[in-house]
Amino acid sequence: MNSVENNVGGGEGIEGLYGSITGANMERILQCMEKTTGLCGTKHSVLMDVGSGLCRPLLHAMATNRATSCVGVEVDSVKCLKAEAFCSQIQKNMRKKEMISGSNWNIDIVCSGIESLDTLGSVTHVYTFWEGVPVEARAGLGRLFRESTRATTISVVQRAIRCENPAEFLDDEYGFGPLRMVDSFRVSMSGSGRSFMAYIFVKKEPNFIKAMFHEENVRRISGRKRPSSEDLECKKSSNRKKNTY
Repeated sequence: MNSVENNVGGGEGIEGLYGSITGANMERILQCMEKTTGLCGTKHSVLMDVGSGLCRPLLHAMATNRATSCVGVEVDSVKCLKAEAFCSQIQKNMRKKEMISGSNWNIDIVCSGIESLDTLGSVTHVYTFWEGVPVEARAGLGRLFRESTRATTISVVQRAIRCENPAEFLDDEYGFGPLRMVDSFRVSMSGSGRSFMAYIFVKKEPNFIKAMFHEENVRRISGRKRPSSEDLECKKSSNRKKNTY
C-alpha cells in the first residue's frame, strides 16, 4: 500500500490529522468486531470509517474477507480525491494477484462531515480514529449511531478516556445511547509510533444482533442449508442518495 500511497501524493490533505494505526493493531480491532458482533463478509455487515482518509482500514477489512460493502466518510475534499485513486489502484493490484474477484468490493467515499448526514442507513459497524475531530462531529456521529436500527458496534481510537466507565462517557458527552464496552487496548501509529487507545463498544441489546440470531434459528428449524458466500455477496448500489447510506 505504501508505494500506491506515494503514487497518489501521500495521504495528507488540507483538514484534520493524517496517519493510521499499524496493520497489526487494525487486525486486532477487526478480530474483536468479528468475534463479538459478527463483522463478516456478507450483506449483514457494512463497515463505515469516519475520518477515512485513504480508507486503509476499509481496505484491510475487505482484504481479510470481513466486509464486501464499506463507506468512508471524509470531510477533506483533497483526501477524498486521493482515496478514490488509492482504492482503485489497490483493487486492481489485488485482482491481478487473484486475491479478490471482479466485482465483490464496494467502497463508497462520501465527502462530507459526519454531522451533515441524515442517517447511517445500512451501516452495521463503525470505526473512527477521531483524535482531533471537533466535538460537534463526535456528537453528530453519536446521534446517528443512537438513532440507527442497524448499527450495533463502534470502535473508537483516541487518547485514553480518563474515567471509570468509558461507555457511559460516550453517551454522556456525545449522545451515543446505552453502550457496553467489550474490549480496550493500546495501539500505535504507523511510522511515528505514537500511542493511543482503541475502545470497542456495542449497543445494549442491539436489534440487529437479535435479528441475526433469529434468522439463523429459522434456518435450523426449517432444515434449509446456510446460503453460500456467493449468495450473500453485497450488490453494488447503482444510485447514491444524498446524505443517506
